[in-house]
Amino acid sequence: MLVFLTGKEEIEDACRKITKEISNLGDPVGPVKVVPMYSTLPLAMQQKIFELPPPPLKEGSHGKLRMKLKLGSGTPHAVESDNVRQQLVRIMARFNLKQCSSHFNGRDYYVNIRKGVLAGYFMQVAHLEHTGHYLTVKDNQVVHLHPSNCLDHKPEWVIYNEHVLASCNFIRTVTDIRWEWLVDIAHYYDLSNFPQCEAKRVLEKLYKKREKEMEETRSHR
Repeated sequence: MLVFLTGKEEIEDACRKITKEISNLGDPVGPVKVVPMYSTLPLAMQQKIFELPPPPLKEGSHGKLRMKLKLGSGTPHAVESDNVRQQLVRIMARFNLKQCSSHFNGRDYYVNIRKGVLAGYFMQVAHLEHTGHYLTVKDNQVVHLHPSNCLDHKPEWVIYNEHVLASCNFIRTVTDIRWEWLVDIAHYYDLSNFPQCEAKRVLEKLYKKREKEMEETRSHR
């Protein structure tokens, strides 16, 4: 069961009250696993929504309840991610493709996810200008990080999912990316078609830097 509330404090308070109420009712209605879910919750805690619910007390008893409480409305991001992953697993199995995912506890697990997103959304990249705002690389639009973003800093490069028009232009659902990935993964840019902007000049320098590194590597072989 999913219960959607409006803020972290309300979610945590609801978890405490539900847990206490279930405890007072005793075994006939338990066991119940109550799992909070909101954007600032540590990732290790967010992963608890994928744990199995407690086993039934006896054969034939009603299915047990797992509650997932998440800030805001809509489907929890972690649940959406799991659904997408299961679809990809089925497609790969159907075509006998090798699954080579990083281990969940591996150092590169989330890095590889971000790289994968960049490979598909390479045109939805924005660069932080000296003026403090971001500039989209595809159409040279001045944008700002949406207030709902979870980043604790302003990365030089970000990839975004939505371009929101409000009091000013916002990009929403963002994560930071590294310049090396732009050169190695998002290598589809035709800089000759880019508008003159700081992002274009930076990309040109990055491509030249990587070409120089590759030449030096070849010369040392």
